[in-house]
Amino acid sequence: MAKNNNHTKALRTEVERLNQLLQIGRALASDIRLENLMERVAEECAEMVRAKRCFVFVKDRNSGVIWTALFPSGKIIKFAQSEGIEGWVSVHQEYVISDNPHNNKHFSSKLEKILGYPIKNLVVLPLLNYRGETIGILETINKLEGDFTSQDYLFLQAAAAQIAISFENARLYQDIRRTLSSLTEVMAATIDAKHPIAKGHSQRVAKYAVGIAREMGVPEQEIEQIRIASLLHDYGKIGIPDIILKKEGKLSPEEYTAMQKHAKITHDIVSKVHFAEELADVPIIASCHHERWDGEGYPFGLAREAIPLGSRIIAVADCFDAITSMREYKEPKAFEEGLNDIIEESGKQFDPNVVEAFARYYRQELEPLVEKGEI
Repeated sequence: MAKNNNHTKALRTEVERLNQLLQIGRALASDIRLENLMERVAEECAEMVRAKRCFVFVKDRNSGVIWTALFPSGKIIKFAQSEGIEGWVSVHQEYVISDNPHNNKHFSSKLEKILGYPIKNLVVLPLLNYRGETIGILETINKLEGDFTSQDYLFLQAAAAQIAISFENARLYQDIRRTLSSLTEVMAATIDAKHPIAKGHSQRVAKYAVGIAREMGVPEQEIEQIRIASLLHDYGKIGIPDIILKKEGKLSPEEYTAMQKHAKITHDIVSKVHFAEELADVPIIASCHHERWDGEGYPFGLAREAIPLGSRIIAVADCFDAITSMREYKEPKAFEEGLNDIIEESGKQFDPNVVEAFARYYRQELEPLVEKGEI
């Protein structure tokens, strides 16, 4: 009977560990941000092998340094190449399992000094990408009962394979986002080069739009969409003749009609960029910044809530910067005058809720900078 009970207990333990491996997989699939993944996976791995702590180190691709955040304190600890067992594993791509790590010639006390307690035993594994390159390490310390076993190692090895795949995907995702961000900056700079007097306009509009969106409690993911759309909102001006774009004085009706086309051109060009799903609305948001709350805008004649919220926010930011900046046809107005002009158009050109949020943002963020002469 005792033998059967031991077998049942061992089987239950293995089932629990397999379930924890599944939990690690779910945690890895639930987020794409490295810092969040590091904390959640470390907790799951420590629980899986009944250890006091687990750490996921990430390798910097340029310096070779490996680093991890020490949750919940938020401190960052770094090991140079070959520094400590951690650095040695990252360089040599071999695992270390030790019941007395202090006797290992590569041991460094850096981690235990920060933790404030000794490391009695450990398992350190390399995280390898599909090209066989080290992208980090997985370190588990201080088994709660006894020493780490071969089964612990096998489960940690299985976890390490999952972690490596997810971390590589997270890095690729970050690279794509950086590429998109740099492309967006280049496109915005293209308009600056075409229309030098308006240099910096798109960046300022993005700054104001982000401030308004945060004041309205817009989720960060949507704010990123608004930021990118702000940078690209005038890209269609690349298709407007310089004689119109740079004209001093009032545009003729025909010239004004031609100028209005930039919003539709923006949509036609920006929609050719392949955006990730969470940024898929960038083209329509960017192209609708001249739609009006009262329905008298362009290019689609939308009104009220039919206008994307991001476009309603950019409309206020864009107009405010146009009012307070130099143009060929006018001198800039003072910031306070610009605010008053925006407020006067509440419920007509602009969404009243956006105007209210802009007024709050202006008083909290922009007005102190104006008073200091910083803008």
